[in-house]
Amino acid sequence: MLEMLKIPFTHSGSLAHTISLDKALTKILIQHHGILTPKYQLIRTHRYTLNPGLRFPLIIKPNSEGSSMGIFNDNLVYDKIKLYERVNWLLIKFKQPVIVEEYIDGREFTISVLGNNPPRVLPIVEQNFSVFPNDIPHIASYEAKWIFEDNLPNPKDAYFCPAQISSSFKSKIEAICLRIYEILNCKDVCRIDFRVDKNENIYCLEVNTLPGMIPNPDIISYLPVAAHEAGFSFEGLVNTILNEAIKRYNILSNKKTVSKMNNYWPQSFLFAKKNH
Repeated sequence: MLEMLKIPFTHSGSLAHTISLDKALTKILIQHHGILTPKYQLIRTHRYTLNPGLRFPLIIKPNSEGSSMGIFNDNLVYDKIKLYERVNWLLIKFKQPVIVEEYIDGREFTISVLGNNPPRVLPIVEQNFSVFPNDIPHIASYEAKWIFEDNLPNPKDAYFCPAQISSSFKSKIEAICLRIYEILNCKDVCRIDFRVDKNENIYCLEVNTLPGMIPNPDIISYLPVAAHEAGFSFEGLVNTILNEAIKRYNILSNKKTVSKMNNYWPQSFLFAKKNH
């Protein structure tokens, strides 16, 4: 609607939002460009035949939800009986196709990208599965995100930021992240989730073109977490996103825009911009 009315707005355009909200479509697109994503099957009805190429354990997700909606602990399944039970329940509950994909055993990272021309990767966040109780699978489930993590005495125990990774691996996953940002034509900001197996194969799980931005530090919101690690205040993050959109629409000259935002940007970020 905003595009039709030619009203400027922050974040990506409608096409990028549409693609990212459709997990299967996102997978098709990034696979076409050589980016790994877990093997999957899109299931639309109760009558289906499981692709024999898929190997258990499998994880089941609604195809078009965000914020871990519909991704419950019980969605990680190890046999066909449980698979059929959960698929049928999700089809009824969410009234949309579901994705069945191979579970990647390993580490989970979420990476925020900020800005345009060029976009920049913020400090990488890794999920800290070591604090999970034994009865919670190592996935970013609804229960983990909205119940367990929010009730930790110290919310920062739920993650590592910056992630403890080698410089070579950091460069590799950041390059993949920026490539996805480019493929989907993302603008201003986004967050991308990855799983990494024991051989350091990097699998893109999904792209979030409208990442959460909760200002309360006691409630985990990974874009503000990464931005804070990079030196941004919450207000600075918001103003930076606004400023990136202003520059895209050429509403103000770049020099005038930057001078208005100098009080909000970390000096390292301003210095980097002046050198590009």
